[in-house]
Amino acid sequence: MSGYDSGDTLNGMKVAVSIPDPIFEAIERLAKQRRMARSQLFAEALEAYLEARDTQAITASLNEVYAKESSALDEGLQKAQSDSIDHEAW
Repeated sequence: MSGYDSGDTLNGMKVAVSIPDPIFEAIERLAKQRRMARSQLFAEALEAYLEARDTQAITASLNEVYAKESSALDEGLQKAQSDSIDHEAW
């Protein structure tokens, strides 16, 4: 994880957030189970969330493009691709 040094301390900004008790308790259990600092668990979870959102944005952009443009291959190109691969039984 890029935001961490060799210990369990976070190199970054401290923030205060309100979390429902059941979620906090689940986080406490998971952090203990994984033997990691709670702040590290929060940071990793948020990083994973941000990466997932980024992937969703890329997918949404591609879907927008292909809603307007056909993704079908030209028949000649499709034949050339098919002819260029080995035809062996799987």
